[in-house]
Order: sequence, then structure tokens, then C-alpha cells
Amino acid sequence: MTFHADHAVGIPFAATGGIAVYLGLDYGFGELSEMGPGALPVLLGTTLSVFGIALLMKATLANAGTVAIALIPREEIRPFLAIIAALFAPSADER
Repeated sequence: MTFHADHAVGIPFAATGGIAVYLGLDYGFGELSEMGPGALPVLLGTTLSVFGIALLMKATLANAGTVAIALIPREEIRPFLAIIAALFAPSADER
């Protein structure tokens, strides 16, 4: 199996949606008549996860028409991870 552009989009979509659902479950979902603060993250996270899984299935089952992408070269992984860590560092102190 080759790594295609749809994989590169589907994986973060599904992961972000799953995280949103997981974090949204800590808040009260409420009811349909009175939605709680956790309803929006759970509903949007579920939608995002479904789209991500659909993209992954499309890329896996039908590889025709997708464009192969290059993976990050080994020497460029460290700066990439440093940038990602710098983005999440401010939120690490809050918990």
C-alpha cells in the first residue's frame, strides 16, 4: 500500500474528530431540547471523524486517481516536531 494524499488528510481528520469527541464527553451533552456545552464538540467531532474515515476508506479501496505524496525526509523530522511541540506547549501548562 502506498501513502496517498487522501491518507494525509483522512488521518488528521479522524484523529482530530476523535479527540474532540473524547474531550466533549467530559462536558454534559444535555438533551435535544436543552443542549449542554458538550453537544457541539461531540456532534462536530463525530462529523469530522466520519469524513476522515470515509476519506481513508476511499484512499485504501480505490487508489486510482489519487496522487502519491512524498513523506517528510528524515533530516527534516526534528524541526517539524519542534514546530508542532511549540504549538502545543502553551496548552500543556493549563492542565
